[in-house]
Amino acid sequence: MSNYILDSQSVLLRLGLALFIGLLIGVDRDESWQKQSAIQHSRFSFVRPGKQAVGLGGVRTYTVLALLGTLLGTLYLVNTQTLPIVIVGFIGVTAYISIAYFLNFFDRHTLGLTTELGMLLLFALTFALGANLLDYKLVLGIAVIVSLISNLKVEFRKLIGSFTQKEILESVEFVAISAVVLPWLPNVTITIGQVLSLLNLSAGPFAAIALINPFQFWTVIVFISALNFVGYFLSKLTQSSSSILLTAFLGGIVSSTSVTHFLAARSKVAKTASNSKLLVAAVLLTNMTSFIRIPLIALVLNPQLFYQTIPWFLVLILLTVGISQFLRRGASKHEAPLAIFTSPLAIKPAVAFGLLFLIVSLATNIAIYCFGKMGFVVTALLASFSGLDAVSIITAKAIPDVISLTVGTSVLLGAVITNLVFKLGIVRIYGEKRFAFLSTVWLGGITLAAVLLLGIVLL
Repeated sequence: MSNYILDSQSVLLRLGLALFIGLLIGVDRDESWQKQSAIQHSRFSFVRPGKQAVGLGGVRTYTVLALLGTLLGTLYLVNTQTLPIVIVGFIGVTAYISIAYFLNFFDRHTLGLTTELGMLLLFALTFALGANLLDYKLVLGIAVIVSLISNLKVEFRKLIGSFTQKEILESVEFVAISAVVLPWLPNVTITIGQVLSLLNLSAGPFAAIALINPFQFWTVIVFISALNFVGYFLSKLTQSSSSILLTAFLGGIVSSTSVTHFLAARSKVAKTASNSKLLVAAVLLTNMTSFIRIPLIALVLNPQLFYQTIPWFLVLILLTVGISQFLRRGASKHEAPLAIFTSPLAIKPAVAFGLLFLIVSLATNIAIYCFGKMGFVVTALLASFSGLDAVSIITAKAIPDVISLTVGTSVLLGAVITNLVFKLGIVRIYGEKRFAFLSTVWLGGITLAAVLLLGIVLL
């Protein structure tokens, strides 16, 4: 026998929360049934003659069920010898739900179990609440989720019905390459020396240079695949050019280089000038994220550098936004997303960029090793080929001990220019001719603007 003693306040709190949960789910179930127009008249005249068939319960049923579960849980908490009563209660509730389900099956020929499972879960949750087996916050959170799932039944069916078999299969493949393969790869850096030693060869002074990190390499592939995956379904849901621009901007926050390569590869299926303009606008937006990230990094690590650089980067941001809007106004608002994202999974472009990323990283590591500490600026410019975040962090920390504030500003603008030139190379190599030309004009124009700003800083 349990010695657990409850005061009246605790009991009232449990009952009040159970009442709220029952009302929450019950109201949603009533609204959910009202949304379904295909409700036939009952064939069981001995149950409800001449009435319409309805769900297993509404507000009153769910509220009573929640209160019953809480009372049984509280009773068991106070005295564990009441377990037989609890078991009888569970059997009774299960029997009621089962009988109602079979009546509904014969009446409406439905095999759905969502409502039945929801009622059982509600009873179990409120019992756990009364028996103090779960925290009330967790119980309330689960109840809200159950309510949402029950109320959005029709919407979920419409959404699932809009997917093709190919989309579902490729979605499973995407989950496999990201959630199944990635966790098993070692997050260890493999050097040139380690690889050549397997072949009984000597790497000499280059032995310590990093060659590949399997986990990071596959992470790049997963990221590129995720861009295509998100972009495809955004396009499918919104059916507008905004999905591409949003995907490009959000992806650029993580890796503008990856997104630039991705958009260049996608340009080969953009068969119209309108689509090409939209992709160029996306390229500009994804690279604009660098103009935002650099000042933010400076603000956190070196506020003086932030105040010194923010005017120049604001100029680049405004210029990029203006050109992007100009290109977007001349782009198709309906055709472009469907023409660009043809499949949820694009593994070949992802692997191609992963190899490119690997080659560039290796070349950068070798170059930095060769230059050594001969010049901070040279090292920063070389590092900017693979990304600007590392350059921003190093530069912010180097001021004022290693370099001056003016030199630091010049390094950041120079790194941006170098990075943009590298992006121009990507769009020229991997992009379709029309896309490559437009990108060269507009992205090249922003690069020239950055050069002019650097010249002003150096004056």
